[in-house]
Amino acid sequence: MAQFARPVKAVRSPRRFAFRCRLGYTERAASAAVGSDMTERSAVIVDDEPDTTTYLSALLSDHGWRVRTANAAADGLALLGEERPDVLLLDLVMPDRGGLSLLVAVRKDSNLAGLPVVVVSGIQQTLTADYHAFLARFKHYHPDAYLDKPIDVRQLLSTLDELTIALPRR
Repeated sequence: MAQFARPVKAVRSPRRFAFRCRLGYTERAASAAVGSDMTERSAVIVDDEPDTTTYLSALLSDHGWRVRTANAAADGLALLGEERPDVLLLDLVMPDRGGLSLLVAVRKDSNLAGLPVVVVSGIQQTLTADYHAFLARFKHYHPDAYLDKPIDVRQLLSTLDELTIALPRR
């Protein structure tokens, strides 16, 4: 009988298992090393693609985060009003109200002052330059970080760690 090098973690749902399989063992091990000290943090993820919110939610949950998700900007704003998270992960291109309008609303809301916002978007390179030029005109509405899709797990976890390291533990 073969012996396993490490215990196998129980998987709660087939969908979550599929996302863990896509992540792959080497990326999981690397991401665990980068994000191992990020326990009891909370995040709100706003993205119109349910697969993206499910993937990010599973990833962050596996690293000790409490996660709430929304698939529309209006729903995300409602979640932010219910309970302030430690960080907001936000897609820019969404139907109806886009992520940029949510970013502006967050920056204008005094209850959300100082909330770290990480834009996670799949905007193509040609649009990215225009986006950064647009934001340069609105100094108060900058995100704290910008990450491209597909998401680099190490970069995401290290970015979240940098943005939340000074926050008090809950």
